[in-house]
Amino acid sequence: MFGKPSHRRSSRAVVTVGAVCALALGTAASPAAAGTHSWNSFGTTKASARCTGDIGSQGRFLHDGDRFWIEDVCGRDGLDAVLLGNVTGDGAPEVVVWATGGGGDENSRSYDVPEGRAVHVRACVGDRADDAYWGCGTWERGVA
Repeated sequence: MFGKPSHRRSSRAVVTVGAVCALALGTAASPAAAGTHSWNSFGTTKASARCTGDIGSQGRFLHDGDRFWIEDVCGRDGLDAVLLGNVTGDGAPEVVVWATGGGGDENSRSYDVPEGRAVHVRACVGDRADDAYWGCGTWERGVA
């Protein structure tokens, strides 16, 4: 009864341990478990404005903290900068972030995006007081 374990039980134990190790390694290598790199961004998009040789705004999605970021890079145009963020894929922005302090002003907003979800961002210029924007760059896509 308390003798040497059978060969069959030893084989099962090895297979079970091997399966658990393989599962653990597979999980550690998956993007969801591996995490994201700090301040790794994608979807850098730029909008045009009335600045000669300049852009009006630039924005991106930052993985660290799921942040949508916009910067007004042209203080001479008198316009605000706005970033549109879409995470549902329907083209309507769920996230809108304005930078209204003139050239060099930036702003960001956290918005929880599930790991692996596609994120689209688009930078524009506009007038926050009228809640209107135009001169948008292209929609850029990445994955959270």
